[in-house]
Amino acid sequence: LPSTSFTNASSSQSRAMGWLVSDDFATSQQLTDSRLLQRFALATAFFSFGREASLGQTDECGWQGDLFEIQCDSGSGVVSFGLVQYKGAMGTIPPELSLLTALTRLDLDYNSLTGSIPPQLSSLTALTVLDVSSNDLTGSIPPRLSSLTLLSSLSLGSNQLTGTIPSQLGVLTSLSILYLSSNQLTGTIPSQLGALTSLRWLYLRSNLLTGTIPSQLGDLTSLQRLWLHWNQLIGSVPSELCAIGFPAPW
Repeated sequence: LPSTSFTNASSSQSRAMGWLVSDDFATSQQLTDSRLLQRFALATAFFSFGREASLGQTDECGWQGDLFEIQCDSGSGVVSFGLVQYKGAMGTIPPELSLLTALTRLDLDYNSLTGSIPPQLSSLTALTVLDVSSNDLTGSIPPRLSSLTLLSSLSLGSNQLTGTIPSQLGVLTSLSILYLSSNQLTGTIPSQLGALTSLRWLYLRSNLLTGTIPSQLGDLTSLQRLWLHWNQLIGSVPSELCAIGFPAPW
């Protein structure tokens, strides 16, 4: 299990394991190991976000409450997990979510989550959408997120993230949206972001970024929106960037 410790009986992980041990549905249905891990991961999230009352002795694909949204594929693998926006969900993002290996969407935005972004999420290699924006997350952006090569949208903005923008994100060539605005990110804009040739929206505004605008951003020929304002950038706008021909603002 990813960084799971059961030494603290009050932890979300220990409480989820205690629940699973007495899970009549899992016993009666003789669930596979992968399904048991899936139920454990979801139960850990429910306990972490303070919604354990929504747990049921039923198929986890049918678990729904006022806070969670779960979708499964035909094989009962969870492909989408989300928190309903503006419900004020609190707690930390449990690394056990990385056990949901079929996951293609993880939407935890517009809540009140704290703590850091678990680097273990990098093992969710089927993810196409990762959105943890508009919370109270701290810490740095895990460079290991570069393993999520199928991502089309990465939204980490409107948190309290610090550190630099990992240059490793430049390998995520399927990205069309990169939203890192409204954090406390420092350092320069990595020139490697110029390799994201499918990128349509690049939002880096309202950080503490310094240095010049990389000329390599001029290679982003699909770019429609570029927000770099409210940083500490210096120098001129590269001519390569001006040649893109952005669409007129709406």
